[in-house]
Amino acid sequence: DNDPGGYVDWAPEEIESMLHKVARRWDSEKEELRSRIAAGGSEGHFARIVTQHIEGWLAILSRVVLPSIGDADERVRETARRLVLEMDEPGALASSALPALLHVVPGDFEEVANKLRDRINDNDAYRVRAVALGISLWLQHAAADGIPSPPEDLLDSLIGRILSRKQVAMDTILGSLRVMLEKTPGAFDEAKLEGLSLALGHLLEDTQLPAYEDREREDRLGSVIPVELRSRHRQLAAQLAYRLHLEFTRRSLEIPDVLERWRQACSRDPLPEVRRAWLVQE
Repeated sequence: DNDPGGYVDWAPEEIESMLHKVARRWDSEKEELRSRIAAGGSEGHFARIVTQHIEGWLAILSRVVLPSIGDADERVRETARRLVLEMDEPGALASSALPALLHVVPGDFEEVANKLRDRINDNDAYRVRAVALGISLWLQHAAADGIPSPPEDLLDSLIGRILSRKQVAMDTILGSLRVMLEKTPGAFDEAKLEGLSLALGHLLEDTQLPAYEDREREDRLGSVIPVELRSRHRQLAAQLAYRLHLEFTRRSLEIPDVLERWRQACSRDPLPEVRRAWLVQE
């Protein structure tokens, strides 16, 4: 989920209680969790279960606790910071939550930005997904005047991954970019909009499904996007194209030809989820 909005107005004592519950669970389980992550990376089946377990705690910390404890005493703030940093140690798991640290320690800005920069071109899908979500949430927290805006190069790097057709975590990046464009359009200057348009031009061709009898041959030839992934990628790319079309329209900018081609392609696409990506939003 890319949306950190809709915070419940928790009372300070409820926030602290929640924080201490997470701390107790983490402190009692962290050594075992770390060893299992270390043994299997983030892609093994059991390791994925462990990382999802940690993800739940990180979501509580980044979306509920950290945005609410800026005025709490130092002990409370340091406990929250310690938890995020410790959860990040086994396999760089906490990229999605690192920006929320700026609610309590603004001086961590460069450290947080540098960690995301270092991880954004990783070949581990989980780590790249966490970075994409982290950048999306950072932009939304900043738009609410909660923390400073992220460096622009982070968003440029996400767009660059799509432009360069890197397949690792492409589905998450496409979805995150759509959410960013919807919720924080001010983060996208015209150059970023044009970069997205160019990337979508590649995806219009790369995600096209071949005829059924040609699929095995395309897989053997090593196509840019494996045939089995194209349906999902095409749906996400279509949703991003629609959102980008709306943004060009909102700014009274000339609509790039590629977005019109996406609109036409969606109207006759054989996949109902691709047709709906454009039609149900109009």
